[in-house]
Amino acid sequence: MGNGADMSDTTGGLRHDLSDAGLLRAGLERLQAILPAGWEVQLSGSEVAGELSVRADTVVSIRAQSGGGGQVIVGARQHLTPRGVEELTRGPAEALRRQYQMPLLVVAPVLSARTRDRLRQAGICYVDLTGPAFLTLASPGLHVELAGPSRAAPARPASGRPTLRGPRAGRVLRLLTDVAPPYGVGELARAAGVSVAYTSRLLDGLDAEALLTRGRRGLVAAVDWAGCLRRWAEAYALLRTHTGVGAIARHGVPAVLDALRAQAGPWAITGSYAAVRLAPVAAPALLVVYAADPTALLEPLQLLPAADGHDVVLLRPADRFVYARAQRTDGLRYAAPSQVALDCLTGPGRMPAEGEALLTWMAEHAAAWQVPALAALPTAPDGG
Repeated sequence: MGNGADMSDTTGGLRHDLSDAGLLRAGLERLQAILPAGWEVQLSGSEVAGELSVRADTVVSIRAQSGGGGQVIVGARQHLTPRGVEELTRGPAEALRRQYQMPLLVVAPVLSARTRDRLRQAGICYVDLTGPAFLTLASPGLHVELAGPSRAAPARPASGRPTLRGPRAGRVLRLLTDVAPPYGVGELARAAGVSVAYTSRLLDGLDAEALLTRGRRGLVAAVDWAGCLRRWAEAYALLRTHTGVGAIARHGVPAVLDALRAQAGPWAITGSYAAVRLAPVAAPALLVVYAADPTALLEPLQLLPAADGHDVVLLRPADRFVYARAQRTDGLRYAAPSQVALDCLTGPGRMPAEGEALLTWMAEHAAAWQVPALAALPTAPDGG
């Protein structure tokens, strides 16, 4: 670095035990490493008065050896959530940016993808010690952006809030997506069939990620349902979350669909064949069906089990809630759009693109699929 400081390399292994000052130093070392040739980081030695929630805030100069450069206000953050980004964009942090007319750069041990997106949207630069970085200077022109992370973020946040894995989280997330707010924690928990304590912790975590907004007495007032589905997709995988069997349709997929109409439930179509009904991208290539007993359907549907090259997948759902609010069309049952979108986002081939197309359709036609209130929900999942 330009100030000649001796900094130990903290990017070779993810560190969570750094002090604020140590985190700041590690971030600046990382920043120097990713700058283009001929650029260097120089500590100004002055601290900035204000609140970035740390004690190690400082002004850093980023200069080209050929001349010119700019300054940024750098602050270390041990933990930063998307909701925390909102706090940076108002109050003391925003006043600092206006007062000094400098960009703000945040250094953190690890930043979630959603947090990084929120930082970029707010025009805040960042250095994530797991690899990702974003820096932009208007004069002279400099733009550095690295994707990542190079290492997975911790499976469970340091706060102890629950992850989005498992049936309990899935039930709450489906309701948050499918039902328009407002609603309370207790009534949401009852509708999902999970405990109030668990639901409250999960909502706290989603609130921290700015995926929902809480009102008085913890009431859920607004939900970013598309963000919830994308966030859920990070902890979910269609073909791993559920167990099943791949098969080849002996007489083609249309014949399978015809035979499926005569089968007793519970079953529901998801994936490409369900998405294309609402948001066509291309002709679907893989038929995915949830079924209580996949192997029992092989013979009546004229399917030949196959490990490779299959055009049909029958899945035994990890939770019966995948059938919730299934839609019936022309004798066939299709999983609800929210479930289909989630499954496509994490499915193979072009299914993620189909999931994104379905999310766009859902945003434009919310009245066609979203329930206006919890009281309007059917009493049981519809898979039969």
